[in-house]
Amino acid sequence: MEQEKKYLKLGNKIGYGAGEVSGNLFNGLVSNFYMIFLTNTVGLNPGIIGTLMVISKLFDGVTDVFFGTMIDKTHSKMGRARPWMLFSQIGVSICLVMLFSIPAGVSDVMKYAWFFVFYVAINAIFYTANNVALSALTALITKNTGERVELGVFRFAFVMLTQMIVSTTGVSLSNAFGWQTVAILFAIIALIVNTISVFSFKELPEEMLMSEENISAVAEKPKAELNLLSALKILVKNKFYIIMLAMNIMVYLAAGAMGAAIYYFTYNMGDENLYSFFMIAMMLPTLLGLALTPQIVKKFGLYRTNLIGFAGATVFRGLLVVAGMLGIFPLMLVGIGLSNICAAPLTADGNALIAAISDYTYKKEGIRLDGSMFSCTSMGVKVGNALGTGMCGWLLAAGGFDKDLAVQSQTCLNMLTFLFLWLPLILYFIITVLNYFLKVEQANKELDEAAGK
Repeated sequence: MEQEKKYLKLGNKIGYGAGEVSGNLFNGLVSNFYMIFLTNTVGLNPGIIGTLMVISKLFDGVTDVFFGTMIDKTHSKMGRARPWMLFSQIGVSICLVMLFSIPAGVSDVMKYAWFFVFYVAINAIFYTANNVALSALTALITKNTGERVELGVFRFAFVMLTQMIVSTTGVSLSNAFGWQTVAILFAIIALIVNTISVFSFKELPEEMLMSEENISAVAEKPKAELNLLSALKILVKNKFYIIMLAMNIMVYLAAGAMGAAIYYFTYNMGDENLYSFFMIAMMLPTLLGLALTPQIVKKFGLYRTNLIGFAGATVFRGLLVVAGMLGIFPLMLVGIGLSNICAAPLTADGNALIAAISDYTYKKEGIRLDGSMFSCTSMGVKVGNALGTGMCGWLLAAGGFDKDLAVQSQTCLNMLTFLFLWLPLILYFIITVLNYFLKVEQANKELDEAAGK
């Protein structure tokens, strides 16, 4: 097999991965703790919060593809995506502070409005631009499939490390300094790290990105000027994009449901300190899985690695459910650890997979939509997390959650059991089924053969 050209050094890969620190300081703080901040600190109704979070997602479907299209149309000395990644972080940091700065002396209506405005702004505008840009860079800084997988490993290693730090220190930091101070600290760190990341690598020249590609006869006709509508039409024609979008939503819906974890350990198991141990048991094995992914993908390819991996993750999620129902905490740690090792490859090679899906569109349509294509990552993160967090709010309200009660009703405890144990298991099974149909590597190989390569 011919050796692919290398484009990146170790420092470039580390710098790229560090770009996830900023997004996950925000995302980790909000997905893990914002609901409990709004209910227990601000005193808002979880059902209303959940509804507003889901309504906010009406804006996201458009803005994800919009910013992807804007990246595709950008031509600057810094490249296509890097300017968007750099400047959008300013808005992310400002909005993060504002989310945890809801005034105490105003009406509940004003508190809901404050939360909603800044929640929409950070998700639909600033985080969207930042995350779509970072994701698109996988296809813009290297054409080497192995390096794209390695970028995913470094990227999600930083995701796991950042999420682990946030989830294990969030409660203690807030108890010591208050949520607003924590948000300010995270916002400043995020801005600094994001800036360093942007300048740690460069995008490939456009002529290099366009070269050495096989385009089918379908793509030989002249193309119209790229705009939001034309980009959407091309995206929805790519069945692999739709499958990947659905998978991302399911993955992050499961992650969003983790907002129930702090409630589950506090009220169902009677010890909020178990939450930190559980999060460590989730994330450390994930790092092991990430480290093994490049060699596994090299040997088995993206398709088999992800399909078999998520099938295993689903089985071990079942073990977590059994352990949780029996109340055996050590076995719960084993179940989540093994599940996350198996699920890690899709986390690591997801961007390489999307880059392959983008290549499929180029081979079929003759136009590069790297920014628009990677919108499925950002959309999946936000829609999935919002639906998961929103579901937490709805079911907490339906179960009669009362922040003033040390012991919640059995209905509320049952709701938390479904959210924390059963919902992720159901979602993992659906993701495994979707993985079965994601045969983009084979499709690209068939297009190459048809083009005579």
